[in-house]
Amino acid sequence: MTRRARFATVLVVVLAGGWHGALVRAAAQPSEPALEAVSALRCWRRVDRGAVRIGEQFGMTVTCRVVESGSGRAVPDTVGLEPESIDLLPFEVLAGERFADVTGPGHRFFQYHYVLRLTGEDYFGRDVLIPPLELNYRIERPAEAGTVLPGRELTYVLPGEPIRVLSLVPETAADIRGIPLETLGAAEARLARADVLLLAAAGLGLVAAGVLVVGLRRAHQARQAASAPEARPVAAAAVAGAVARALTEIRRENAAAE
Repeated sequence: MTRRARFATVLVVVLAGGWHGALVRAAAQPSEPALEAVSALRCWRRVDRGAVRIGEQFGMTVTCRVVESGSGRAVPDTVGLEPESIDLLPFEVLAGERFADVTGPGHRFFQYHYVLRLTGEDYFGRDVLIPPLELNYRIERPAEAGTVLPGRELTYVLPGEPIRVLSLVPETAADIRGIPLETLGAAEARLARADVLLLAAAGLGLVAAGVLVVGLRRAHQARQAASAPEARPVAAAAVAGAVARALTEIRRENAAAE
């Protein structure tokens, strides 16, 4: 083998070894799992009507689902959703509340409900956009010794939603009704009402069972009384006659003994 052939062979071996080592290092290096914003955190809103009048109150709910599993969880910063701090200009936030969270396998749902109103003279006959909402969150992953590794801060944007503005509220504004919003609070109230009705039904069932037991006992006593021999009263004359006969028999026995 010539010197040039030996040099080419060594060069091929070195290049092949370097390429294989790069592949091994790439396979051994742990890849950072992709953080999908949609799968880790998802929010949606619902307005109880598609058109409002100036000064009319209407409801809006914001519901979010966050991932909570053994491999990690999304931790949102909900300060921007609190009724005291949420920014929905030009709409005015009159009231708001957060309902109790609902947990499921690998997920947790939380929900806010707001009462809004629009005032102003520049919105008649226009579509006014309810502003988009930005929600910051991090993805925490479990580490050794019970510690948690917080991820970088991410932002989820809930798109805005337009609402039609009709006119001023008429005198019959109390009759204006929209589609009722189904909230987590309403579901919790229905569950509580169902528990109360269940307890009431159980109480009525116990009362009915008690009445049935008392009725069966009285029926049994009446049956026993009917089957027992009837006690007939003895006439006084018969009692006196029996006593007289007994006394006569006693005198006769005494006389015979003397």
